[in-house]
Amino acid sequence: VQLTNTSVGRAFWHFNTHWCVHSEGDRVCNEEVRYRGAKNMLKAIQENAGDQPVVITGDFNANMNEKGIRHFLDNGFKLAVNSWVDAIIYSEHWELLDQGIGQMAGS
Repeated sequence: VQLTNTSVGRAFWHFNTHWCVHSEGDRVCNEEVRYRGAKNMLKAIQENAGDQPVVITGDFNANMNEKGIRHFLDNGFKLAVNSWVDAIIYSEHWELLDQGIGQMAGS
């Protein structure tokens, strides 16, 4: 979704994802499947956001060293914060001033 900081009139994009965690029936989930999802997501980000600022949030169900996460980091994105498999990733447009993890919602 494209959002606008109304105090400065600057637009940015927010993308959210929830990657697969396990295989079930005919559905296969593994590092390769998540990597393919990362490549598809990065393509969608490039097509929609172009060179505008981007924030990606998600339950990546992946180690932060997996190919899917690395795909973002190898293409100009930075990791702001992660907690186990949840993470916030941002484009080079941003300057990270602080980061933290809130209280768990009990889910």
